[in-house]
Amino acid sequence: MAGIKISGARFFTAAIYILVAAATVYFGGYIAAAICTVLGAFMLRDAVEAIRKAGINPFRITIYITAAASVVAYVFLGLGGVLCVLTLGVIITLCAAVFSKDRTFNDIVFTLFLLMYPLLPILMFIFVTLGKNI
Repeated sequence: MAGIKISGARFFTAAIYILVAAATVYFGGYIAAAICTVLGAFMLRDAVEAIRKAGINPFRITIYITAAASVVAYVFLGLGGVLCVLTLGVIITLCAAVFSKDRTFNDIVFTLFLLMYPLLPILMFIFVTLGKNI
């Protein structure tokens, strides 16, 4: 492996992730859900910024509000509330696409992608952590 260089920052980051994973498993319940929520927020922001660097301009405010509202809806309303919030996020995105002149088709598609791909797995992990059903 002469051509591969791994920096000390990678080892430090891996150690932090291992500690966070261990804390999540050890504490469980609402503490684990809070840890998952914070990590999920960082992951979602990273995905949005990566798409923005590619020249695509997603509806960031819709993505962030839908993510935050989904967690709150799950705590108070269960999975049915989350499905309502996600559906509302998709409807708002599509309505904004109709009335917005400066957004392209790619902006809309990637906004919908961000509502589904990073957000749903994060929410599913929180749901499994809390163990609540409908």
